[in-house]
Amino acid sequence: MYRRIIFICIIFLTSFYTKAQDKMPVPGFYEIKPNEPLQPLKNYLLVAEDKRHIWTISDMSGDKNLKKFIPLNAVENVDQQSTWWCRLIIHADFTLENFFIKLQRENNTGIASGNEIMNAWVINNGTIENSFSAGTLTPASSRLINKPFNLNSFSLDFKLGETKTLIIQLQSVKNISTLNFNFALQHRDVAKTTFAGFFPIGIFYAGVMFILFLFGLVFSFITKERAFYWFTLVALFYLLHSLLLHPDNLLTQWFFPNHPVLMIYAWTILTYVNVIFYWQFGRAFTQLNKALPAWDIVVRFLIGFVAVSVIINIFSLVWFPFSANKISRPASIIIFLTSIVLSVRFLLNSNPQVKIFGIAACWLFFFQVAGVLWETGMLPQNIPNPWITAQFGTMVVIFFALAYRFKKSAMQQAEANQVLQMDKIKRGFFANISHEFRTPLTLMLGPLKQLEENNTDSATQQKYVAMMRRNGERLLQLINQLLDLSKLEEGKMELHVAKTDITGMLKIIAASFESLAEQKQVNYHVHFPEENIIGFTDRDKLEKVLVNLLSNAFNFTSANGTVSLNVSAGENRLRFSVQDNGTGIPKEQLDKIFDRFHQVAGTEGGTGIGLSLAKELVQLHKGQISVNSEVGRGSTFRVSIPISKENYAANELNDGNEHVADRNVISFALPKEYINEEEVSADDSIATILIVEDNADLRQFIKDTLNKEFTTVVAANGKAGLAKAKEIIPDLIISDVMMPEMDGIAMTQQIKHEQATSHIPVIILTAKAGSANKIEGLQTGADDYVIKPFDGNELIIRCKNLIEQRSKLRKLFSKQVISITPEEIEIEIPEQQFLQKIRSVIEENLDNELFTVVDLSNAVFMSRSQLHRKLKALTGEAPNELIRNFRLERALQLLKKNAGAVSEIAFMTGFSSPAYFSKCFSDRYHYPPADVKKHAV
Repeated sequence: MYRRIIFICIIFLTSFYTKAQDKMPVPGFYEIKPNEPLQPLKNYLLVAEDKRHIWTISDMSGDKNLKKFIPLNAVENVDQQSTWWCRLIIHADFTLENFFIKLQRENNTGIASGNEIMNAWVINNGTIENSFSAGTLTPASSRLINKPFNLNSFSLDFKLGETKTLIIQLQSVKNISTLNFNFALQHRDVAKTTFAGFFPIGIFYAGVMFILFLFGLVFSFITKERAFYWFTLVALFYLLHSLLLHPDNLLTQWFFPNHPVLMIYAWTILTYVNVIFYWQFGRAFTQLNKALPAWDIVVRFLIGFVAVSVIINIFSLVWFPFSANKISRPASIIIFLTSIVLSVRFLLNSNPQVKIFGIAACWLFFFQVAGVLWETGMLPQNIPNPWITAQFGTMVVIFFALAYRFKKSAMQQAEANQVLQMDKIKRGFFANISHEFRTPLTLMLGPLKQLEENNTDSATQQKYVAMMRRNGERLLQLINQLLDLSKLEEGKMELHVAKTDITGMLKIIAASFESLAEQKQVNYHVHFPEENIIGFTDRDKLEKVLVNLLSNAFNFTSANGTVSLNVSAGENRLRFSVQDNGTGIPKEQLDKIFDRFHQVAGTEGGTGIGLSLAKELVQLHKGQISVNSEVGRGSTFRVSIPISKENYAANELNDGNEHVADRNVISFALPKEYINEEEVSADDSIATILIVEDNADLRQFIKDTLNKEFTTVVAANGKAGLAKAKEIIPDLIISDVMMPEMDGIAMTQQIKHEQATSHIPVIILTAKAGSANKIEGLQTGADDYVIKPFDGNELIIRCKNLIEQRSKLRKLFSKQVISITPEEIEIEIPEQQFLQKIRSVIEENLDNELFTVVDLSNAVFMSRSQLHRKLKALTGEAPNELIRNFRLERALQLLKKNAGAVSEIAFMTGFSSPAYFSKCFSDRYHYPPADVKKHAV
């Protein structure tokens, strides 16, 4: 029994040993197995080390040096600096096609997918049948197989019963990766599936990086923020990195296929420089210098260290490739550990932006650690590539953080713009309120000084007292509006509702505008219901609302326009509307006209608080106000407020005071003497001054002040002032800045550009006292700048000085400008051009005795009166005198040059009679034409 058991065991062990012996590889020889698409060859290889790099294929292909080859398993240490030769005899008992010899696992990265230098020879019957160059550093033009790009592969075919010898030469020149002997015989379909798992995720990753790059690029230009600039560079370098990591090494294939060694330097630059860009992005994104100043120094040190490392690494790869790892590995460890410490520190920070970047950085470096473990085989190979996961994840986190930041930044920008807009509106308000304050102050202080000097008659004194009272009331009204606005803002304004004869109150207010309508020649219609409206209302606030709306309507309605007030009641509510057919309000500004300090574009003057105050008073009165408007057709304001006692709380009612007495309403009409304007005096010896001012009181005060010394003409706005200036050609213009229709700045620019008026000096009169406002006024060509309130005597002196300066210039022109050689005189360009034109026209018509002043005025496109005043202002001579004197000057020149007899020269210079010529010549030069030679110098 025991013998049988022992015998069976011996037979089993012998059989097992025999099978094991059959499966053990035989170094140097391999029998190709049928129907196996993947057949590893590593254990069958014989290798020989060439330390001096002197052996050739002829040395290694024969049997002479066969003893130099030993089994690969017997090699204890593979020296990277040596050249290694591999030898293998392969036999096939069947026909073999579509097979490759290639490294079994070369799907990690494009740059480290195989040996740097690989040359292979296929020897059949002692003859080299084929040779291949297939290393990663082999130029594409030297390889037979370029798909996949730069992998260690070559084709191998067998006929039935054929035996071939493979000789493979392996060499490392840059020491990028360890020499790889893991060759296998693979069918073409197996070679394709080697990359199948990478292609979709690799393409997707590259596509995402490209999209993020475009996102960063676009938003860099939009936001001008450094964070987006650095993000763009990070995405770009990750994109290039992904192309280099691609199994087909797209970066090398596209940009330098015949210089693949450049991919080694590209790898180093992309790896290290992207660390710099990444941390620069982190600094910009987190504003690290403010959030964590001390750690910002650490990051800056890290960036500097990486920059130095990249330079040293490239230097090492070029000259000492086999020593580069001794430098790069310690540097990489320092960079890696410092980055991890920084990432954790950021993650623990309370600042949201710092924390978000910490999350992204921790993700990045965690999966980079996983990538190292994955490449060394410590993690399963079938998991997603950790290197791609690291970069992809951190960029996605950063992308959403940037998107949130952009949205937040846009909101902050909108808020900032709103604040800036409000500041701009407030600045405009203060400028306007300054104007509104300074004008009444001028009209109180100026007349007061005149009264103190006691140089006015009784009628003027009464007029000035009334003027001071009106402007004092205007000033009080402005202050009350500001106080009301302040109370509304602080919520301190209260309702004081009492039973009121609403119809009677509104009729008194409406009647106060009748004289204003008459003066402005505006059709004013008022409609009230037949029955009196009695109800509960706060009379003071209702009055302010109606006064503001009616004042607005009259301000923006021109002559022959219409203003209507319609009052009605029903359902315990008072309703009234104020309608005009004035300038109207643009649609885009309708929702802003009730905003505090807002003024409709194109309007000047006012404070911008009237409509805002009206709206807030209506809302305080538990009512509603609305507006309809169309540019060029006018506006309609509608107000509706409750007038029933039940609508108001007990503390808002004036108990026991069932009726509020009527109060006096401010008159909006001007004194009748302001309506008519004096005509220009015919006395040319008195200078004429044009006063352009929209405030009637101030216009009258300036007129009264200057009437003692000058002839004055007035205009109510810039448009009317420009037309008046062209018509009368005054000696000087005084203009306010803020006026309706056309402001003083625009008018001055037009005055200085018009040929007929360019010589007229302009004094800007304004409440804007800032240096910027002065510069703006003077840049338009204004000759002087006077700030309200002003002294009347000072204004007179300034006017006299400017007119005197023009008088001196006129004397200079009269003597020399219209002479034969006017180009010798340096004068202002507009006047010089005008006078040169006059001279040219007279010169062309010198011998034309029929040439008249009318012909001259037509030639320069001016009326006869305009030309007369213009030339009088510039030269002191009338046009006919100028023509005659010019002819006499030319005659004098011709006589001095003996150009002909006296009678001939008389006809040559446009005189029809030699006798008249002699008379005119003698009158001008005090000697007859025949004596010219005696008086010639």
